[in-house]
Amino acid sequence: MTLRRALPYVLYAIAHVAFVAWVFIAAGGLFGESLYERAVEGTRVPPGLLRSIAIVESRELDTVIGDDGISLGRFQLNENFRAWREARWGKHNPLEPLQAGRVAARILEYNYRALGRWDCAIAAYRQGVDGVRRGGPTWWYVKRVCKAWACLVVEGKIKRNTWRGK
Repeated sequence: MTLRRALPYVLYAIAHVAFVAWVFIAAGGLFGESLYERAVEGTRVPPGLLRSIAIVESRELDTVIGDDGISLGRFQLNENFRAWREARWGKHNPLEPLQAGRVAARILEYNYRALGRWDCAIAAYRQGVDGVRRGGPTWWYVKRVCKAWACLVVEGKIKRNTWRGK
């Protein structure tokens, strides 16, 4: 068979593999909800909230680099605060989803304990606890995270009753 005749079959095979991979990723991928459930173990952070943060921050992509190279990974962990995070929660790789997820869950829990409200804890994930105390929460960010969570519930990707907070 010549290359000219084989090309449609090769393209079909590539398209089929890409479609199967897309369905696999859309259904939760290799980790699915279990990544987020494992990451929040030992905290009061709902897995759906952590996943919503990942969607808003990086569309759940592990190799994203933002803020001119300062924020890394699925949860966009800011490298300017790496020493502070490592002092509290140990060494971690921001490009490894489970390690980064555990740190992101601890950040959210820390924010919640400091501010006493989940909406403020979500805002503090972006702007820090002191930033929320000084200037108030950035409501556009809170709304974006909550909208992502609502979409996950509507699409049936997470259960509605995943809220563990107050």
